[in-house]
Amino acid sequence: MKGLRKLKNCRRAVSYAISAVIIAATTIVLVIVALSYAYQTIDQQQGASEYNVIENSFLTLDDALNTVAWKPQSSRSIRFSVNYGELWLLKDERLISINVTINGAPIGTPFQIQSGEIKYSISHNYIRFSENYKEFFIGSNLTVTNSSTVGFGRAYVADTGGKVDLVYYPAVRAMKTSVIQVKEGGESYNVTYVDIWIIKLSIEKTSVFRGDFDIKLRCLSVETLQSLNYAVSEGDTCTVSVQIEDEASEVNIPINHDGQLVVNFIVSDIEVTI
Repeated sequence: MKGLRKLKNCRRAVSYAISAVIIAATTIVLVIVALSYAYQTIDQQQGASEYNVIENSFLTLDDALNTVAWKPQSSRSIRFSVNYGELWLLKDERLISINVTINGAPIGTPFQIQSGEIKYSISHNYIRFSENYKEFFIGSNLTVTNSSTVGFGRAYVADTGGKVDLVYYPAVRAMKTSVIQVKEGGESYNVTYVDIWIIKLSIEKTSVFRGDFDIKLRCLSVETLQSLNYAVSEGDTCTVSVQIEDEASEVNIPINHDGQLVVNFIVSDIEVTI
């Protein structure tokens, strides 16, 4: 009987040991799962936080562009910190095509220029929107404006194929700037001036960046690259149409005097470097 009791006691001891091992193993697994979940949650929160910071950095970038655009050799730097996504400087990514018409009839040839773009991309692991989502957070989808209160930059957020992009590129402004009476050979006539302001983002080559860095904007030059001269009459309408990739819009500028119309294409060449 003593031997039987000893055997039972040994079995009970082994059972306790096995139970302790199972409990310890289960605890370890639960801790590992909890730590993994916590890490993923923290990682997602940090990625989403970076996205929000970059969006604000794009707003600062737009302010910098409007500050330096028409001041040759002026410059501004904007700090970026990119660890969860990627920031791209894309060379000649946007074709800007401008047409001018009087009462629907084209004058001159289309003016075209290539501009770079700045893009930040981050995986759906950190942030996502609905499928095909696109919304402008700087400016709008209008490619041209005749308002002096609207800036020269455009930026939108788009959900595209497993990632979210923030995309920044320039738009165009077209305005009637003055009407001047000119005397020539004893006769006088009015000259209506329409200026079209265009910003070109000059990027040396397409590159991708991560880490902490500064984007530097520097105005290389401001030049009138083309001018159009056309006879007009009071009541005519000058229309400036601008297409940038798949987006297009136009502004109408009324002509209030007989005489001549002069349209100037003024380009600000902005160097973008890191």
